[in-house]
Amino acid sequence: MMMHNTLLHIARRHLLQVLARSLVLAAALNVMACSGGGRREMQRLLAEADSMNRNYVTFTTDTILLRAVRLADRHGTNTDRVRARYLLGCAYRDMGEAPQALDCYHQAIDQADTTRADCDFILLAKIHGQAGDLFAQQGLSRNAKDEYRHGEQFAWKANDTLTAILAYGQQAGCYYDMNMYDSVLFVAEQTRRLLMLHGDTLMANTFLAPTINILLSQGKYHEAMPLLYDYEYNSSVNFRIARRAYTSATGGSM
Repeated sequence: MMMHNTLLHIARRHLLQVLARSLVLAAALNVMACSGGGRREMQRLLAEADSMNRNYVTFTTDTILLRAVRLADRHGTNTDRVRARYLLGCAYRDMGEAPQALDCYHQAIDQADTTRADCDFILLAKIHGQAGDLFAQQGLSRNAKDEYRHGEQFAWKANDTLTAILAYGQQAGCYYDMNMYDSVLFVAEQTRRLLMLHGDTLMANTFLAPTINILLSQGKYHEAMPLLYDYEYNSSVNFRIARRAYTSATGGSM
């Protein structure tokens, strides 16, 4: 009977050891599975949000992107963390929460490691552009100009010439709101010239708008008229507001 009990004890201890090793292995596999699953879920959420943002689908909630940020913090790279916070900022932008959007944009920028060769400089340029737009909408033209300038710098680093030129051109509107008309004319003309060199005549003529506005405000209607024609017929945007302003100011038609 004593030998039977001893053998039973040994068998039970061996079974417990096997069970313990199995539980440890299962736990390890579960952690690995959760980690892989977490990264896959993060990638899926970011891809879906990015697609919505690119296609101008309005975000109505921050819930999914808050989860994406948490997953990016646990399973993502620096670039993933930048993207997650940027897209969360876009959600707040669409929800009319400008301060929270700006906070997320700046958090996103802080996550970037600009010393790395794989740093997504064009994404950083885009984030600064979005922040600039929000500041401009709130009438904070100096802040907007600074954001556009940073965006321009990152676009040049990314070798994205068109984005860099457009970010430079956006600063003209900021100077206009600050009543710095000499700077407006200089930046607008430089932007138009660079876009012409880049081969984009339609976009180049879009930057006639600040010059036209200034000429109209100064009563220089005859100088504004040929530019208005170029703007209307040879640009990316029809400048109908200025055309109406010209008609109203002169009492005649163009």
